[in-house]
Amino acid sequence: MNPDKQIDTLERKVASLMFQIKRGEVTPAESKIGKYFNRLKPLDLPSYENLLKEYKKILEEIKKPVDNVQE
Repeated sequence: MNPDKQIDTLERKVASLMFQIKRGEVTPAESKIGKYFNRLKPLDLPSYENLLKEYKKILEEIKKPVDNVQE
């Protein structure tokens, strides 16, 4: 596979999984997103770092307690 095409495919897969995690469709463990991050890192380090930064923000968002719980 062409390395540029492989990078593009991995970037799209990671972005898709991050979106699913953010919406609560899958957990980070269920998504196995780390596997795709590990494949992307040696191919395109800047892209890896940018996506990882976004991923960490998403993890912080989903771990925040909900303040306005109505009972």
